[in-house]
Amino acid sequence: MFFNRGYKRVLKLLREAQKERLNYGFKPTTIIVTWFFLGLFPIAPGTIASLSVYPIYNFLIISSTSYEEIALGFFVLSLIFLSLGWFSISRFQAQTLTHDHQSIVIDEVVGQLLTFAISCKSLLKLGVALSPYFSCHATTLAFFIGVIFFRFFDIKKPFFLKTIDGRMKGAFAVMLDDVLAAIFAGVTITIVYQIYDNFLRYYI
Repeated sequence: MFFNRGYKRVLKLLREAQKERLNYGFKPTTIIVTWFFLGLFPIAPGTIASLSVYPIYNFLIISSTSYEEIALGFFVLSLIFLSLGWFSISRFQAQTLTHDHQSIVIDEVVGQLLTFAISCKSLLKLGVALSPYFSCHATTLAFFIGVIFFRFFDIKKPFFLKTIDGRMKGAFAVMLDDVLAAIFAGVTITIVYQIYDNFLRYYI
């Protein structure tokens, strides 16, 4: 009986917390966690957050003079947002009594930036190679390829990613599965480009 009352009390607290989960005004941690409130979108907030990285992506492409410089820019931003996200998510979790609520999308931003950092050279070259077959600029095509690969691994969570997402808790776990998804996406893009460059381009 005591356990049952306690369980109901916890559920009630969780429901009350979730009702108020985003009523924190313009607190810096909430802004970071929801990536300027894009996490409030009712449909596909994670994908929207990934797509919102485009201005950053475009700026680095335009302002950099080499693949290495572009990749370094993405790595630095990934580390900065990873640190800010880790801290902000832990505060957000404590305030809302939630774990990985759908409004938390800073992890998608970090994962998307890291995907670009890992696969930068291969991704941009793949965009150039495939742009004749699509009606868009090579760098824009490369951006969408990067988003598609990252979102695939982030949503499907193949291999041990689903285990990590299900068993680990805390802000670190929220960030970790997206970081690993980014690594898988970045490596896969690199492999795909190598396959294209060494084999498929002779037949397409």
